[in-house]
Amino acid sequence: MNNLLRISLQIAVVFVLSSAVFAQQAKRTPFDVTNYVISAELSPVDNKITATTDVTFIPQETTRTVAFELNGSLKVDEVTRVGAATPMLTVTKSKTAKPVAASTSPTDGVTFVQDQAGGSSDLGPHVRVDLGADVTKGTPVTLRFKYNGVLNLPTGGPLLNKRLAYIGETNGYLMYAARWFPFHDYAADPAMADITVLLPAGYQVAGYSDQPVSNA
Repeated sequence: MNNLLRISLQIAVVFVLSSAVFAQQAKRTPFDVTNYVISAELSPVDNKITATTDVTFIPQETTRTVAFELNGSLKVDEVTRVGAATPMLTVTKSKTAKPVAASTSPTDGVTFVQDQAGGSSDLGPHVRVDLGADVTKGTPVTLRFKYNGVLNLPTGGPLLNKRLAYIGETNGYLMYAARWFPFHDYAADPAMADITVLLPAGYQVAGYSDQPVSNA
């Protein structure tokens, strides 16, 4: 095959590294994302992405909860804290406009709630994580999100009539604005990103990076 699957990592990196131009209007816990490590496996024939994303952030005030934007077509299966002293149990979440209260871990009480329709907040589709205990201001935290979903329609994205992410049998693209990974403060929170894309044989990935990349 000579199909070309175009992943718009250039757009993602350019916007992630750009200066702040927008800010969320609602009052939320302020935090600074410093790094994303993303491993995304794409299934073009199924229009599907299965991904694991580690998000490292630093709370700018002591907090127990944080919220990340995420495309509503993507279903979160797990949220765990990397490097935590005890394993964090993940929980169920909503597929509707009304979030479902998450269950708690018997070891540390960490929970998450996903609102895939974005009806509960002006943040839009998002995932809210309860860390189980207060995290002191300035303490780095890494959360690992495991999620999957079909990306072939505008549904779940920020624009109802514009498809910002698409995985197809002959081509595809993943734009930052599509919110295909959990992130904070659209276009306003600069961060580094290490992105690995896995595809079946016969496809190629097109993107941009400031650092050397490998094609395994």
